[in-house]
Amino acid sequence: MDIVFLGDSHIWSLVKGVKSINPSLKVKSQPLGAHQHLCDSFFTADGSSITITKPELTKYVQSLPLPGYENAPHIVSIGFHSAHFTRVARNFGHLDTLKRERWAISTATWDAIIEAKQRPQMEFLRALKKVVSSVVVAEAPRLFAASEYCQGQNLDTIRFIDNRVREIFASFLEKECIPAVRLLPHMIDIDGFMSPEYRSNKDGDQHHANSKIGEELAPYIFSTIFGFGSTNGSLREVAPQIRTVA
Repeated sequence: MDIVFLGDSHIWSLVKGVKSINPSLKVKSQPLGAHQHLCDSFFTADGSSITITKPELTKYVQSLPLPGYENAPHIVSIGFHSAHFTRVARNFGHLDTLKRERWAISTATWDAIIEAKQRPQMEFLRALKKVVSSVVVAEAPRLFAASEYCQGQNLDTIRFIDNRVREIFASFLEKECIPAVRLLPHMIDIDGFMSPEYRSNKDGDQHHANSKIGEELAPYIFSTIFGFGSTNGSLREVAPQIRTVA
């Protein structure tokens, strides 16, 4: 069986990790493009296909479903990435955590900003559900405390943003009955940031995870797709089931 990984740049660490667990698995990796280009209108849909319309994205993919992959499960990485919103936080804090910022924004206003940026991705998932066999969303890594997105910032505001981005999108997925594979508790440090051991070792990379995240989420991804049941076992216990299905 073929499996499609689709979405922003966070798909690569998932694919690398999943492939390390099962090298023979048939995986189609299809980037959509950078998260910032998914935050406003980027596609049209007619119920049977999706046409990507934003020029920054059409260099990666022009239409969906990909020919020959209509019946393949799609693992999608969009909606949970929060780094884009930290740019706003450079000038505006959260009203309940105001420190050195000159201006502060209420929770309701932050929610409106976040939802406006997430809406095109929400609509995309609604459209994708209609044209492929199944859709599962994988949560993007949280921000790393040592990254440039957090340094010199009001960390209480950054934490608030990261949490709200995830809460709002998870609520949408639940309402739409779209399964989500969430980060595991031990991946998040005591302060609510991504544990440093998951950070990419690529020079200058500020927000991507390494393949360890894909390795550890692989059993949960495949149990969601194939219905293996409990994923409390070890990777060694789950991997043989993955190979059998593949």
